[in-house]
Amino acid sequence: MDTLLLKREDLFLFPGNDQILICFRIEGENIDNLEFVVTDKLGKEKERYPLSSFDRLTSNYTANIENIFNFDITLGKQSQLYVSDMKNIWEQITR
Repeated sequence: MDTLLLKREDLFLFPGNDQILICFRIEGENIDNLEFVVTDKLGKEKERYPLSSFDRLTSNYTANIENIFNFDITLGKQSQLYVSDMKNIWEQITR
């Protein structure tokens, strides 16, 4: 079952810049009680989910590329970050 955390449309992206898809942090005292905290770009908490309640974070995004020859291209990508990887990163950071 998917839970939509964020959906938005940005009008443009300047060349050479990155686009932030989602801001979050992982909080907890030990590996068994970690929480996934969705934040805004300044780190203010918006939502909180137990890390044990899902197995991966999936980001789907598309871009429309317009060109001067009037044939536009839509590019789509998907990235996934698994909970097991989040736990490993948390362990490495908190050692």
